[in-house]
Amino acid sequence: KRDDGMPQVTGGGGYPTCKQWWSDGTIGLRDRLKAQVDPSLLNQFLGWAKWLSQEEVTDSMIRQLVSPSSQVNGDVYTDYGGQIDGSVWNGLARAGGTLGVAVGSLAFFPAMDMVRQALPMVVAFLKMAMVISIPLVLIIGAYQLKVAMTMSVTMFALIF
Repeated sequence: KRDDGMPQVTGGGGYPTCKQWWSDGTIGLRDRLKAQVDPSLLNQFLGWAKWLSQEEVTDSMIRQLVSPSSQVNGDVYTDYGGQIDGSVWNGLARAGGTLGVAVGSLAFFPAMDMVRQALPMVVAFLKMAMVISIPLVLIIGAYQLKVAMTMSVTMFALIF
């Protein structure tokens, strides 16, 4: 019933629930992963970690088995950047990007220094404009509490 709205899968397959997919005795992923762990290694861990149950040790071994750090074939993305296999073009693109950022920073850093130097004067002008506009805004806002609170919060933000 649950799979009626899903596309029909050839070979009589269906769409298992997460619990079926993970722990079913015949097709479950957990048992297939557990079969890949050497039983003697599992027994060694059970002998060492006596405070853990067999299920906890097995789950821990399975987590370690499927963790990205255990994938040694080079076919796992460890992060969101880069590619699996680097190429000459990839290296050239990275070097060009580094050079572009370095050249761009030659103009950017002095400009940001000028902004940093001018900021206290800009904040002083904004505070002055705020103080001058308080009576006008309160009159237009009909002396409502929310207008007065907005002006107070804005002034607080400018000061701090």
